[in-house]
Amino acid sequence: MKDFTIISELGWGSYGTVYKVESTKDGKIYVLKKINLKHLKPKHQEAAVKEAQILKTINHPHVIKYFTSFMEDGCLHILMEYADGGDLYELLKSQKKKWKYFSEKDLWIFAYEILLGLEYLHSKNVIHWDIKTLNIFIS
Repeated sequence: MKDFTIISELGWGSYGTVYKVESTKDGKIYVLKKINLKHLKPKHQEAAVKEAQILKTINHPHVIKYFTSFMEDGCLHILMEYADGGDLYELLKSQKKKWKYFSEKDLWIFAYEILLGLEYLHSKNVIHWDIKTLNIFIS
């Protein structure tokens, strides 16, 4: 972790916490998912490690890019691309608050790009178990 400065916490889930970080080496912004394996059952530890192994094999413009993963102090850290547009949930909430609507063309673009990413994952025999607007990132 000495190579990264935590900028903010982006969220957390059943497996770990997700941070926006800056690399002290190249100054770039990344997302770092930290999973404390010590607090997980062996079955969930295996699933977390498997997630990193799967992410390593994925390369598609409509799927968040994986850069590396490493172990430190009993935690698995997964370094990924930072999507500066946030997530689809916050975008929809923001639009609704302003009483603005997406055009039909924009909705089709969203749907098309999401489905391209899913099609790619399925072609790699990967099933995403948690598809929701909070897990769709905008860049």
